[in-house]
Amino acid sequence: MQQLRRADCLTKADYMVLAEVSCATAKRDVDDLAYRGLVEPRGSGRGANYVAGGERLNNGSNGSGDGGAER
Repeated sequence: MQQLRRADCLTKADYMVLAEVSCATAKRDVDDLAYRGLVEPRGSGRGANYVAGGERLNNGSNGSGDGGAER
């Protein structure tokens, strides 16, 4: 996420290099981040990149103390 903040966008290939993971793992990880709202996809196919999302994961583990309760 620090790299994403510095560069404004991230590709799956960038993530593969940074996290030292396979292409399949990078796809799963980035798709999971998008599902959670932590990144937002821009574009599609080989030109797709991801920008920081507006949502924060709210599961109680980030110090919110509400245990993930919906508002």
